[in-house]
Amino acid sequence: MTQSVLARISLAAALVLVSIAGVGTAVEAAPQQDKKLKLGDAAPPLDGITDWVQGEKPNLNVGVHVIEFWATWCGPCRRAIPHLNRIYRKYQSPAFSVVGVAADERGTAMQENVTGVRNFVKQQGAAMSYRVAVDTAQDAKRRYMEAAGRSGIPCTFVIGRGGRVLWIGNPHDDRFEKIVDLAIANKYDPILTPKGFEALEAAKRAANLRNWREAYMHLDKGVEVDPPLFGWLIVERYVMTLEQEKNEAEAKAYLRRMFPGIATDPYSLGIVVDALCKDPRISTRDLDSAMVFAEQMKRASGAMQAPGLAAVALVHATRGELDQAVEVQTTAFLGAPVDEKPEMKRRLDEYQRMKARRDQAKLFSE
Repeated sequence: MTQSVLARISLAAALVLVSIAGVGTAVEAAPQQDKKLKLGDAAPPLDGITDWVQGEKPNLNVGVHVIEFWATWCGPCRRAIPHLNRIYRKYQSPAFSVVGVAADERGTAMQENVTGVRNFVKQQGAAMSYRVAVDTAQDAKRRYMEAAGRSGIPCTFVIGRGGRVLWIGNPHDDRFEKIVDLAIANKYDPILTPKGFEALEAAKRAANLRNWREAYMHLDKGVEVDPPLFGWLIVERYVMTLEQEKNEAEAKAYLRRMFPGIATDPYSLGIVVDALCKDPRISTRDLDSAMVFAEQMKRASGAMQAPGLAAVALVHATRGELDQAVEVQTTAFLGAPVDEKPEMKRRLDEYQRMKARRDQAKLFSE
């Protein structure tokens, strides 16, 4: 999160403390349901939940968490399960959790509700591998749903690093996975990031009319606010220029112009590399620029070079330089922190399989 955001949150926290000091014990005596939950607030605890049918209560003050309120009878909730499970698998680590809180079951007895949810989860098996709880006393529902003025399910709360509520919405929202991605990278600002999404939608409307000047104006204004925070908008601007306007020269020039603004930010450099190598919207891949950004990512990462090395390996693999990809990814794997090793190993295994297939094809062609 940017320093400006931390400053706003600290100021908000200070104002809350002053307010509490001013009214004394009257605030302490206020019922929980009178407290309103807003973006940027501390996430309420999950202490009132006693029935954890899968997994255990997460520590909301550490890492990033997705808390979804759902019910077994709710069709949209059921349809959200594969998406939530995929996100959980994508980021599975001690510092990330997805929690499904069933707070609206329709059984006539509490134990009947717990048994029903447990059986449902068991039937789902690996398709629903994240944490699941039954809010029998509806304590979490009061602290989250009612406090936030929400009544419909599914309803999802994204909790960022430091235990703050970053986003509240429907898991079927097109922005949801991007919001989780940004929260994981500590790049989601509950005040500024929504404005970035607004800028992107305005740019898309202008691009549909082939009004490139207006489209780029919306995106450029967003990026100018905080280039490292809006590195993902740089990718959107590049793709729009390359694939919709069909202006390859300007797309390359745009990357060159944006490079200095994100040169010290490994995350933004990394998402540019990923896009240049893997974004399915891109038909012509500028792998020379991708390597420039990947090498800078490695330098900007300081002592923690594993992600930067992995970016360099990705460019090599995309170029078909599989010997170099395996060599560099091996170094990335060996130097990665424990929680990053599984992903680094997955990539290394993938490059080794690609290399083995290439070598086998060469053998048979001789």
